[in-house]
Amino acid sequence: MLVDLVEIDIVLRTVGGVLLFRSWHRAGARLREFVGPLVVGVGVEVGHAPGRTRAGRHETFGWHVGGYLGAMSNVTNSKTTVPSMNESTSVKVIAALQDRLVSLIDLQLTLKHVHWNVVGMNFIAIHEMLDPQVDAIRAQTDAVAERIATLGGEPRGTPGAVVEMRTWNDYDLNQAPSVQHLAKLDDVYCGVIADHRGAIAEVGELDPITEELLIGHTGDLELFQWFIRAHLKDAAGDVIHRNSDDHQS
Repeated sequence: MLVDLVEIDIVLRTVGGVLLFRSWHRAGARLREFVGPLVVGVGVEVGHAPGRTRAGRHETFGWHVGGYLGAMSNVTNSKTTVPSMNESTSVKVIAALQDRLVSLIDLQLTLKHVHWNVVGMNFIAIHEMLDPQVDAIRAQTDAVAERIATLGGEPRGTPGAVVEMRTWNDYDLNQAPSVQHLAKLDDVYCGVIADHRGAIAEVGELDPITEELLIGHTGDLELFQWFIRAHLKDAAGDVIHRNSDDHQS
């Protein structure tokens, strides 16, 4: 198949808009020799025919300055993958998210530990209540880690990183009556939620997307804490077993 065009524009539509590539070609050449492979993704790599010079410019595939990128006003040279966020802001948001990532990893492991070790009254109700919480917090963990990566950071989620970076003591109950575990979990949720709210305040003026993510997560965490506290309340709604070391059932 022969090409009789002097100029060929190739338009690729992506989620982010239209990417316009332009290249020149002599009439009569074969199309397959002209186009070559095209690979489009984050950081576009484009195959091209051997370049040549016309009117002082090298004629291979490249960004067309009048296309999508040429129309953008928020292009940034920052390492972050998020447009319009400068590097110093990105670093601050990533730091806040990394702290929340460590907290969520620790929380999901703690809940699973309690799931295995709770005994006594209402065992099965508590045992089965905790697994959906674990699943939800695992999903939150994944979302936070991916937000870090989206901002250009490297989420740290290894056991060593969790131990190194956390600022709270390890959960100290093993097999124990249900009310003791519930009271201890109430304390755990208090700490996680307070720190999430602090992170929301910290990132609120920096990145509304991250703020919205953490707000949604915090709402779920507060709901889960209500599930825990409901087992500890009396008829008047007071949390009567918050300090439960003396309660053995």
